[in-house]
Amino acid sequence: MTIRVRCNYFLFTLLAFVLLVGQSHAAEEQQRVLDSGEFETLFHELVTHNSPWPQKDLVIARFSADPASLPVPPDGPISYRLLNQAYPDRLGPKTLYVSVLINGEEFGRVKLRGNLQLYGDVVCLTKQLDRHALLTEEDITIIRRDVSGLDPRMLNSLDDALGKQLKTSLRVGSILYSHLLESPPLVKRGDLVTIMARSGAVKVTAPGQVRNAGALGELVRVKNLMSRRVIYATVLGTNLVETEM
Repeated sequence: MTIRVRCNYFLFTLLAFVLLVGQSHAAEEQQRVLDSGEFETLFHELVTHNSPWPQKDLVIARFSADPASLPVPPDGPISYRLLNQAYPDRLGPKTLYVSVLINGEEFGRVKLRGNLQLYGDVVCLTKQLDRHALLTEEDITIIRRDVSGLDPRMLNSLDDALGKQLKTSLRVGSILYSHLLESPPLVKRGDLVTIMARSGAVKVTAPGQVRNAGALGELVRVKNLMSRRVIYATVLGTNLVETEM
């Protein structure tokens, strides 16, 4: 008799356990969970919507959500309401507070954090070069990297650097900026040039001697060898400068 009672008690306990596990699994199947992946997608949409930069160049780094996941009721549409400004026109660290709505009613809140980065092409050196070095195709290359904090004067086209010379010595891997480059001089101090002056259809030329180095389009001091006067003229070529008549 005692054995039968114990067996019945054991069977009853086992049946109760199976029913509880079944109910727990059913509840888990019905419950929806918003995870970190969904929150990161939401964060990306919020901080890049109406951004002045191309979507393909924007990257989210060091994303986190608090809480990392949020169980929500099994029924009802899910929507979100941003509680602070996203500032899509600004790069860098961002913290957003978002209200999670179920059937239009607030169910919970999450804090989303991440770093909005801008990626782009930059021109950099493939070798160490000294001041006044002329840049060739072997000296420069293009890399893609985070440009969020870089000076906007950075170069992103090889054509903007080829043929230019460095104003200062730079190490291998250095990013090139427009203010670090200059056009090589076409004339230097002591060069003999032709001074050309125009006035309508009238053109007058005279021999001259350059007093300082100058690149294409730059103003240099030139001594007119006929009048012995020193004037300013624009460099047009290796042996030609132009001045006003």
